[in-house]
Amino acid sequence: MTQLVLYEIFFRAIGAGLILFTGFKTIASNTGNSAVSLMGVFLCLVSTYFLISSPNIWNFMGNERYFFRATSNLSIAIFWLAISKIFDDDFNWKSWRVLPIVILFAVITSRALSPEKLGSFVNTIQHILTLILMLHAGCMIISKRKTDLIETRRHLAYLYVFAIIFIAIIVALGELTNLITPEMPNHIAFLHGTTLCLVTFIISHKLHGSIPFFAELSKPTEKYHLSKIDLGFLKALNELMRDGAYFEEGLKIGTLAARLGLSEHKLRRIINKGLGYRNFPSYLNHYRIQDAKRRLKKPEFENQQILQIALDVGYGSIGPFNRAFKEETGLTPSKFRKQNSGLNKID
Repeated sequence: MTQLVLYEIFFRAIGAGLILFTGFKTIASNTGNSAVSLMGVFLCLVSTYFLISSPNIWNFMGNERYFFRATSNLSIAIFWLAISKIFDDDFNWKSWRVLPIVILFAVITSRALSPEKLGSFVNTIQHILTLILMLHAGCMIISKRKTDLIETRRHLAYLYVFAIIFIAIIVALGELTNLITPEMPNHIAFLHGTTLCLVTFIISHKLHGSIPFFAELSKPTEKYHLSKIDLGFLKALNELMRDGAYFEEGLKIGTLAARLGLSEHKLRRIINKGLGYRNFPSYLNHYRIQDAKRRLKKPEFENQQILQIALDVGYGSIGPFNRAFKEETGLTPSKFRKQNSGLNKID
C-alpha cells in the first residue's frame, strides 16, 4: 500500500467521521420537526459514500460494501425530502413523496441482482434518477428563495445549492471515470478523497450554524416587536394593500418595497417579523382571498363568473386561485358561494 493510498484513506476517514458526527448532532437537536431528522439521516447515510467511492477501500471490503452502497444511493432521496420539507412551507406528507425512495431501492436491488452488462445500464439509470432529484431540489430552492421572507433560510439556500452542484459534479465525474477506466487511478482517488474532505469541513461548519434554524422550523409562526420606524412602514404597507395593491397580477415584493422606499431585505423582515408570514405568496393570498370571499357573498356579484373574480383580485388564472381559496377556507369557491348565498347554481 503506497503512501498516496494511505493519505487518501486518511482524508476520507476524516471526512466520513466529520459528516457522521454532524449528522448525529443534527438528529440530537431535533425538537419534533421531520426536516431535522431527514437532514440528520441524510448526513449519516452519505458518509458511507466517502468510503465506497474509494477503489482501495471498496476492494478491501467484503459483502458489507453492497449495503454501504445501497445506503449511500438512498441518501439522495432522503436529501430531496429534507429540502422539500425545509423550503416548502406548504409541504405535507403524501404517498408520492416516498416514491423516489421506492424507485431508487428497486433500481439498487436490480443492480445488485443483474448480470455485469445489464448492471452497467442499471447503474446509469440510477445516476440519471439521482441527477433528476438533485435538479428538482435545486430548482425548488431557487424558486422558493425568490418569495421567501425568512432571511436565515434565504442565506441557507446558497449552501444547499452549492451542495447540490457538488453532488451532481461528483456523480458525473464518477460516471465519466467508470467509462474511461474500470478502476479509479490512485492519484484521482486521492484528489477525490481530499476534495470530499475539504468540502465536508465547509458544509459541516455551515450546518452547525444552521442547526438552531432547523429547530425554529418546528415552531409556529410568531410575531415580533418592531421598532417605531418599522411600525410606521408596516402601517404604510397595510394602507397600500387596503388601497388595492394586491390587485396587480404578478406583484413582487420588490415592487412594494420600491413604492414604500424600502429595501427588499427590510420589507421581508417587516412582513415576516411584524405579521408572521413565512413567504410572500401567503401574504398576498390573505388579501386576495378575503376580497374574493367578500365578493362571493354579496348579491351584486352573484352573476359574475368565478374566473372573473379570480382575475379581478390579482390571480392570472383559475388554478392558483382555486388552490389558494381551498387552502384558506377548506371549500372550493363554488361551494363557498353556494353555502353563503343559498344559490343552487354552481359556477
